[in-house]
Amino acid sequence: MSASPFQKAYEFEEKYGIDRLKLCIQNAEIAYKTFAPETIDYCKCIIESVAKQIIADNNIEYDKEWTLAQLTKKSIDCLNFENQHIRKALTNIIETYSTVRNQQGIAAHGHIENGTIPTETDVRIFASAFFHYIEIISALLDKSKINTNYTNIKFEKIDEVPEYNYANKYIDNNVRVSYEDGSIFINGQEIRPSSILYNFDRLAYGEMNNECFDNLNKSRDYLEELVLEYYLESFIDENPLLIEDSLYISIDENMTFKDTFIYAKGTLNWEEVEYDENSDLPLKASCTSWFEVCFSYEFDSSINEFSYNIESFEFINY
Repeated sequence: MSASPFQKAYEFEEKYGIDRLKLCIQNAEIAYKTFAPETIDYCKCIIESVAKQIIADNNIEYDKEWTLAQLTKKSIDCLNFENQHIRKALTNIIETYSTVRNQQGIAAHGHIENGTIPTETDVRIFASAFFHYIEIISALLDKSKINTNYTNIKFEKIDEVPEYNYANKYIDNNVRVSYEDGSIFINGQEIRPSSILYNFDRLAYGEMNNECFDNLNKSRDYLEELVLEYYLESFIDENPLLIEDSLYISIDENMTFKDTFIYAKGTLNWEEVEYDENSDLPLKASCTSWFEVCFSYEFDSSINEFSYNIESFEFINY
C-alpha cells in the first residue's frame, strides 16, 4: 500500500500532537480523493498551521495582519535557508497559491461573487504545489537545529533525534535529583529527568544540552587517543619507514549521530624516512591519510561520563 501524499504533513503533526491540524489533514486527504475544490482550502490551512508552529518554535509572535505569503516567509527565514533564489521561489509559490485560493476556494474568506469553482486540474496542480512545499519544509526542518528553549515538539519526538537522544542521556545522569540508573520511578512508572527538564524548565534543559556537547568536544582528545591505540600496532607493522613518535590523530569537530553511534572523520598524520638518490642523508616526509571512524557509546554512572568503543575504522579518499 502506497504512502499517503499527505505523509509529511502527518509527520509534522505527530511531532507536536496538534489535534486541529490532524483533523485538517484528514479532511484534505478525503477531499483530495475526489479532487473536491475544498482540497485547496484545507491545504492552505495546513500550510498556515505549519508556518505558525515554526515561528512559535523560534519565539516569534504571530501577527494576525500577516498575509499567508508573509507568514510563510517568516517561517522559512527561521529555518536559516541560505539559498535566496529558492527562498524567494517558495514564497512566490505560496503567494500565488493564496491569491488564486482567495478567488476560487469554496471556503475562501476573499471569495468574490463571480469567482469560478476550481476544476479537477486546478486541484491537482495546487495539491502538487502543496506536496512539494511540505516536502521542502520537511527537509529544511530535518537540517535545522531545534531551538529547545521554545519548541513545542513533543519530548518523545525530540528523543528520536540521535543527537538529542545523546544529550538526553547526559541530562538523565547529571540533574540533581534522587534517581536510580538515570531514571525516577513514581508508582512503578519510569520518568526520565531529561523529560522532566524539557517539559518544566526548558532553559535549564537547553543549558545542559549545550553542556553535554561542550563536553563531547572536550573529549575529542580522548577519542583521538582511542583511535591511536586501536590502529597504532598495525600501522607500525605496515609502515617500516615510520619515524618513531611522529604519528598523531586529529578528529574533526563535526561529528554525526545515527541511532546509538557517533560517526567522525579525521586525519592520521605522521612522518617517515625518505631516501634521495642524490643524497646520502635520509629525509623526512610528512604524510596524511583521511579516515572515518564509528564509536558506540553508553553512559557509565560509576564515573558519571560516557564510555566509548570503536565499532569500525576505515581510510577514505579525498
